[in-house]
Amino acid sequence: MHDLIHDLAKFVSGELCFRLEGSDSWKVSQMTRHVSLETACYSPSVQFEAISRYPSLRTFLPLHRGWRLRVLSFSGYDVAELSVSVGGLKHLRYLNLSGTHIEKLYDSVSSLYNLQTLILNDCRKLTLLPDSFGNLINLHYLNNGETKLKEMPSQMGKLSNLRKLTDFVLGKGSGSTIKELGQLHYLHESLTIWNLQFVNDVRDASLANLKGKKYLKLLKFVWNSNTDDSVHERVVLEQLQPTTNLESLSIIGYGGTRFADWLGHFSFSTMASIELRGCKHCSSLPPLGQLGSLKNLSIVAFDAVLAVGPEFYGSSPMGKKSFGSLKTLLFEKMENWQEWNSAGRIGSGAFPVLEQLYIKDCPNLSKAMPSKAFPKLKMLSLRYCDSLESLLELTDSTINSDASSLDSLEVSNCPNLVSFPKGGLLAPNLTQLLLQSCLKLKSLPEKMHSLIPSLLLLRLTDCPELESFPEGGLPSKLQSLEIYDCSKLIAWRRNWKLQSLPALLHLYIGSDIAMESFPHDEAMLPPTLTSLEISDLQNLKSLDTRCFRHLTSLERLKIKNCPELEFIPNEKLPSSLRLLSIIMCPLLRLRCQQEKGELWPMISHIRDIFVY
Repeated sequence: MHDLIHDLAKFVSGELCFRLEGSDSWKVSQMTRHVSLETACYSPSVQFEAISRYPSLRTFLPLHRGWRLRVLSFSGYDVAELSVSVGGLKHLRYLNLSGTHIEKLYDSVSSLYNLQTLILNDCRKLTLLPDSFGNLINLHYLNNGETKLKEMPSQMGKLSNLRKLTDFVLGKGSGSTIKELGQLHYLHESLTIWNLQFVNDVRDASLANLKGKKYLKLLKFVWNSNTDDSVHERVVLEQLQPTTNLESLSIIGYGGTRFADWLGHFSFSTMASIELRGCKHCSSLPPLGQLGSLKNLSIVAFDAVLAVGPEFYGSSPMGKKSFGSLKTLLFEKMENWQEWNSAGRIGSGAFPVLEQLYIKDCPNLSKAMPSKAFPKLKMLSLRYCDSLESLLELTDSTINSDASSLDSLEVSNCPNLVSFPKGGLLAPNLTQLLLQSCLKLKSLPEKMHSLIPSLLLLRLTDCPELESFPEGGLPSKLQSLEIYDCSKLIAWRRNWKLQSLPALLHLYIGSDIAMESFPHDEAMLPPTLTSLEISDLQNLKSLDTRCFRHLTSLERLKIKNCPELEFIPNEKLPSSLRLLSIIMCPLLRLRCQQEKGELWPMISHIRDIFVY
């Protein structure tokens, strides 16, 4: 209404509002915001050709009631209101309003009795559907994801032909209760049920009959507030038992102290992915090890869990290993988690094919990890684990063997890590080692050139106490070396001996230290380099000419945020160079201007030059 009143003042000038009544009448301002088509002489294709010219359109009063239009889409248009006249399109089968600014739909939409597809996703201002929405008895497909709907309208159960419903929103008001889902027998694909805290009668949860919806594949349960009745929440979850054909399940914000008995039952033979998040009152995990097809598992924000043990592995049938198909496992924001037990016979053979393990924000985990549990592990990521140094020692025997398949190790934000235990967490097949924000780390693993001979990428970020590379140098197969905010290590750069690395292709250096010239030593950079990046050297004034003469393979040179840098080599950069990028280097930018800059002759031969 604010827009309408504001724009009404400009109506007389014809600047913002007009009516199409003649063949030339749409030749008006691009600022047009309100359009009315009041004659029947325009075909739908002509009308949409007309409105596509007006990017500021807010209201469209569109069509003659006599037209037999089947498809209507405003997807992506800046439309804030849909006219009641749309209700006259009795033959409409498909209506797409995705990405518009519509806040509500009028009751007239409910008279589109032949409508089969309604797309409302990404209507981020949409809060209400009409009370008479249940009249759309022929609706097959309703996509209402990414909206602000407060609740589903009453009598949703009348839409018995629905095959696809993305989101079912429960509310406090007089809208549909969860039992209305019981009449939607043919739902396919995915369904998210929001605001489960509003289920007051557990019988309603049972009448939703999720167990009988055999075509559902992905299901998400969401609670959006704390509860004072954990028993009620558990009974509700128990009654929401889904079809055993389910492939993916998410449970978010559940307030019970333990999970329903059906979760983790081996009868869910097709379950491939599970996410459990924000279940803060649960002190133990369900027996998910019994799910033979489970491939991806995320467990996030379980404040009450102190230990993970036998209950997690369950009791798999004889001959079956717990988590026999699991490939990716994430534990995150487990603030009070202290212990991870292997649970004897069952746990010792668990995770036979696990490839990726992520442990994040688990500051108190220190006592154990499953013994001999990761024979196929390829990626291990440890972040924000304050008690990591004990942890590393305990995992030494777990994955350090000639048969280990571990090829990527990330250790991030672990403030108590000072050094690596001998051999700890290092395997001969390791190809990537990423260390970030380990503020007390003083040394890299001893003899890493022989312990991890296959290392290809070494990334060191924000390790201010790290002083040098280990004795014996870096592994000879290393191809990429990235060093950022490691001030002591960069200050020690004269002793890096990178020229002894015959395979090094990429070098990245970034740090705010008092370095005026780079690299200082002609022999510092190996001739094998194809890519060199320099970033955030606030005091850097020049690049050393001598060091670039022998970089005959260099193809990419990127320089970023070096505000004092004014000089590059005073002779042509290597002829092999194909890309030069200079970003946030104001002094150098002026000197490298096309044709005008005094350094232009030194760089003009380069194919791609980007100067910002």
